[in-house]
Amino acid sequence: MALAWFQERDLPVIVVRLFNTVGPRQTGRYGMVIPRFVRQAISAQPITVYGDGLQSRCAADVSDVVRGMIALAQHPGATGEVFNVGSTGEITILELARRVKALTCSVSGIVTVPSRQV
Repeated sequence: MALAWFQERDLPVIVVRLFNTVGPRQTGRYGMVIPRFVRQAISAQPITVYGDGLQSRCAADVSDVVRGMIALAQHPGATGEVFNVGSTGEITILELARRVKALTCSVSGIVTVPSRQV
């Protein structure tokens, strides 16, 4: 819709698609995996991984994402274009759970829950 307004009405728009942005004060609401894993790990609850954990994600720090969005807003060639803003550092969900457990020195176990039970 935004691009249609750009093409038909010359409204200056930039479409930014954000991918897995993480940062301080983020909650586990809406399925965000990192804060959910951290909350489970520091409260000694099982760290739940849905499926086999081999699905992968990339995560970007919120400060990097904000810098990218500001740079796009200031770039004259960005108007009327679509950009993905994220990271290329891919990690499996199972490895992410292991890292959170290690970094928090948690005693939590990591449990997998079949996707059909979600």
